[in-house]
Amino acid sequence: MNNLKLFLLSFVFCLAVGEALARLVFGHVVVFPRYHAVADYGDYTLRRTRPNTEFWHTSPEGSWQFRINAQGFRDDNDYAYAKPDDVLRIVTLGDSNVEGYEVEQEAAFAEVIGRYLRQRGVNAEVLNTGVSGFGTAEQVAFFESEGVRYQPDIVVLGFFANDYEDSVKTGLFTVENDALVETSKTHAPATGILSVVNEVAVLRWLSENSYLYSVSMNALWVTAKTLMAYATDEAVKLEYAVPSEEITDYKQTLIAKLVERLHASVEAAGAKLLVVDIPVRSNWKNAVRDNKTDGNLASSVPDELRPAFIDHSDRFFSTEELFDDYRGVLILHRQKGHYHITEAAHAVIGIEVAKHILEELGAETAALDRPD
Repeated sequence: MNNLKLFLLSFVFCLAVGEALARLVFGHVVVFPRYHAVADYGDYTLRRTRPNTEFWHTSPEGSWQFRINAQGFRDDNDYAYAKPDDVLRIVTLGDSNVEGYEVEQEAAFAEVIGRYLRQRGVNAEVLNTGVSGFGTAEQVAFFESEGVRYQPDIVVLGFFANDYEDSVKTGLFTVENDALVETSKTHAPATGILSVVNEVAVLRWLSENSYLYSVSMNALWVTAKTLMAYATDEAVKLEYAVPSEEITDYKQTLIAKLVERLHASVEAAGAKLLVVDIPVRSNWKNAVRDNKTDGNLASSVPDELRPAFIDHSDRFFSTEELFDDYRGVLILHRQKGHYHITEAAHAVIGIEVAKHILEELGAETAALDRPD
């Protein structure tokens, strides 16, 4: 018994020393715990944020609470598949920028869209289905197998520059002979080990508070993703809001085909697809190939890919359209941490998208009121 006590005390002491050293060496570590869980959506096995959880993210710029509903969405409300008759239902698709990393839950643009519409008399529900690390491939798979079941009237796709490599590494779709081919129905990396880790209260606490734990887990995460990259012959970066340095012709073709498929699926569901070009910090060298940059802001969609986004959506909101008036005025990306878009950027996106929806609703009402 004494030996066991001595071992435990020594172990705790070593952890305390390691934690102190991690804080001394790294100064401030971004503490973003991973709460991914496996999700079976029909024939697909994908990821989602762990349902019915609350946790915190912390970076040098602040701490942010995440409240996850029963569906695995960052939302305080739960949603049934059946949509009430008097509700305008909107589903937002995307990655950590859409989910709202490094912003308060109420500041995410899905929330802004909902508040803006409700204040103007529209009974709107906006489902924030963003998942950290999701690429367009996973978003298409999610929508076709799960998102469509919520009977949306409008789908908003938030497209960010790391969606290119994230879509390739999933292995869900490839392009062969200029056609999109479904090659797998499973992409849920690390959810097995995370489901075990996140069942242990002490490990959950460490994931939200310990620098040593975060540094160690990040190192393991990067190693695992690097191995996955070798398996797919693609260079894979960190999962956060850090875009790829190379956007090949193949990646662009894959994205174009995925957006085309998503648009067809949304249209078949009787809904409209709106696409938001989420801006990139342009000091990430070659973040978007051949794209024009200005100051610290760049588009996630290069010029040659824009026709595909415009042709295969009901509305494309470019970075220039959304943010040209705010360059040098608003801080649009976190300056530390993982450089996600800020509350100001979310507000601009949410308001502009909501304004467009109101205009479209007005046009539809006018058409209905027009005499035959």
